[in-house]
Amino acid sequence: MTTSAPSILEGTLPPTTWFHRSLVRFQRWSEYLMVAVGFCIPLATTVVEVLLGLYVYTLISAWELPLRGKLAWANRVCRWVLVMLGMVLIGLCWSTSPYAESVYGVVKHREFLYIPLFLTAFRRAEVRRAGLVGFMLGATFLMLLSYFEFFTKIDIGLHSSVGVGAGASAGYVVFKDRIIHNLLMSFLAFLLARELIDGSRARWWCALGLVLCLGNMLFLVQGRTGYLVTAALMVLLFYQWSGRRGLAYAALVLPLVGLSAYLTSDVVRDRVDATVAQLGNHFGDVKRRSPDPRLEFYETTLRMIASRPLLGSGTGSFPSEYRNFSRVSGARYTNDPHCEYLMMAAQWGLVGLGLFLWMFARAWWCAGELEPRECHVAQGMLVTVAAGCLFNSLLLGFTGGLFFGYFMALCYAGLPETNAPGSEAPVEPLKQPAPALEPVARAA
Repeated sequence: MTTSAPSILEGTLPPTTWFHRSLVRFQRWSEYLMVAVGFCIPLATTVVEVLLGLYVYTLISAWELPLRGKLAWANRVCRWVLVMLGMVLIGLCWSTSPYAESVYGVVKHREFLYIPLFLTAFRRAEVRRAGLVGFMLGATFLMLLSYFEFFTKIDIGLHSSVGVGAGASAGYVVFKDRIIHNLLMSFLAFLLARELIDGSRARWWCALGLVLCLGNMLFLVQGRTGYLVTAALMVLLFYQWSGRRGLAYAALVLPLVGLSAYLTSDVVRDRVDATVAQLGNHFGDVKRRSPDPRLEFYETTLRMIASRPLLGSGTGSFPSEYRNFSRVSGARYTNDPHCEYLMMAAQWGLVGLGLFLWMFARAWWCAGELEPRECHVAQGMLVTVAAGCLFNSLLLGFTGGLFFGYFMALCYAGLPETNAPGSEAPVEPLKQPAPALEPVARAA
């Protein structure tokens, strides 16, 4: 007869042993590292990779990987994430691309592995709050760097181009491109608005941050994805505030806000006019090519999906398959269709796309079982990712995939099966990672 090994997570290991003290130390450091990752998501990619490596080291050193796997499978949201990860791995069996490209396709979708890895680090409410505040501080720092470039006209040179105009990094952006920058600003604005609604003690700082955040998106940085996500989050805020009646309020307020932004902001007007011209070029009487060939990508990708609708062409097959189809149609080549849903359907067919959408549906349903504040954050994260995936392969990029994996773990670690009171680890309370966190943390 065999018995399971003592566990720090289940609280069955005697607290007087040296081994227990070592595991407590590693568990605590894994929490610190997750908070640090949240701060660095909007900032340096290299630092995040180092922190992730250290985090995995703490998991291995704590001798808890089997139990963490059980906890991940027990979590009703993470379970479907693992099923989606299984779809990615099984898709290697029928991939039409070379082996190296197929394996690279698995690596590009590593965000599905982040969620079970991060889940147990967020089992305590203090850590979840610290991780959220850490992200808000990191995103705020990114925004302030953008304003620094605007006022000084100094190009910091991290990923930015001073001024507004055409190009992938148009606007005053630092560290990230304009698409990811505005998406992060949209989510930051939502979090700051939630702090105001929830009566934060730091409400004046939150109000100032909200104004700066909206100004940064509307007047400094181009990014249609950010505008779309902001509109969707505004609708969600009204819904969270007043239910179905809030949706009616949103239907009245949102067009007025959009019209005001179009009339007052050259940045917004430029992107809206470019979108109208792009639609006219593609669907007009005479078909013309636009500087942004996104509609060409969609059309060619839909042909790919129609050729293998059920299971797609396999993991990592999109670049090679698109190359073949673009040669026939004469469309411009890309390895990114700029729509996560089309990317899913092209690689894993309607079955894979259905699993992906079901994962989102289960996450939305389970959000209702979380504490009110965590429920609101979870819903905001889901709306941000769902809207961001419409016109971008959001999860394909490093920051977009990490954002999704981090907040899925942070939000849904609070579900009863993961955050059970009887299985809390007997660890010391998490200290604030930095003094700068204290004002917002106290507001919780």
